Amino acid sequence: MLEQQELLRERQDSIMHTLEDTISHERKRTRMDAAKMFEGLNKEEWERALEAQNEHLQENYNYQLDTEHLDPIEMNKKAEEAAAFLQFMATALKDNVSVNDDKVLKAIEQHVQFLGQDQDIDARSFAHQSRFYLSDEFHRTMLEAQQTGLSYYVCIAAKNYASTKK
Repeated sequence: MLEQQELLRERQDSIMHTLEDTISHERKRTRMDAAKMFEGLNKEEWERALEAQNEHLQENYNYQLDTEHLDPIEMNKKAEEAAAFLQFMATALKDNVSVNDDKVLKAIEQHVQFLGQDQDIDARSFAHQSRFYLSDEFHRTMLEAQQTGLSYYVCIAAKNYASTKK
């Protein structure tokens, strides 16, 4: 399990590096090599990266992820968006930004909209999902490895966001 988490961290670092390069090129108003912009995992790498999570879900919830029909391009897009969202939230936490700040609420709204492209999710269900991550050791550990307190910050921010959508 630790090996899989390390592989995920390495991949997240690679994705974050790509995002940082993209931002740097945008700021400089220079073109970034398209091949570098869309670096990501292939199908086999995604299957390996999801092994630990799949084992955890099977053991604890009798649930299995469908790794047979993975679309690596879609998975890379999702990973990129999730990494950017979590990086934003980690920075907001470090910078002591209130969970009620408009930028935080807007980031959650955009994240929920992105997730809603291929799953049935709204503000309330995202808040429930974030709460679940607090009680689930695997998911909480992944978030906390990025920034201490991140799982709690996302959970409270998601709850506050949901309360604005009633």
